[in-house]
Amino acid sequence: MQYVCELCTIAAKNFRQTVVWFEREGGETKSQIARNDTNGNFTLVAEEKLKDGIYKVWAEVIDDRKAKSIPSEKITISIERPAILRIGSWAVGFLSVVIPLIALTLLLVYLAWHWWHKFAAMRKRIKKEIGEAEHVLHKAFGLLKEAIREQIKTLEKAKTKRQLTEEEEKIIKQLKKDLDDAEKFVRKEIEDIEKAVK
Repeated sequence: MQYVCELCTIAAKNFRQTVVWFEREGGETKSQIARNDTNGNFTLVAEEKLKDGIYKVWAEVIDDRKAKSIPSEKITISIERPAILRIGSWAVGFLSVVIPLIALTLLLVYLAWHWWHKFAAMRKRIKKEIGEAEHVLHKAFGLLKEAIREQIKTLEKAKTKRQLTEEEEKIIKQLKKDLDDAEKFVRKEIEDIEKAVK
């Protein structure tokens, strides 16, 4: 940032430097030294960037003996960045918040979709496995049921030829009861699994 200042109209050639003071409204005071040309004029390039705001500016000149003049009259200046820089700065600040939020939202949506997809696939696999297990269980239970019925028939056939012992009668009753109980238990367990998967 460059300031050309004619605060002091100094004709004397023995003043070599000008001290320029900047006092920010409600803030600190800073100074900077500028070299004078042979006519006493100077050009000041700020060493550090001044913050936006209202400043009071004045100057003092220093001669070869390091003697200072009285301060010049204070003038008020306004420092502000060009509109394009203010808009650009605002846009950068806005985008530095919005872009990570959008990225985070997209990441969360992707993760939700990914886990839902994995869960749906796992659920489908479990349903298939349950269906296969149910089919095998029905088949195995059917074979077992048929084998028990054959044993019961054999005992009942023997009943027609001779009188069954008391133990044989108990076995027939117990086998029929156990077969009915097992069928109810298996059916209930399969229904519970199907409800849990739905």
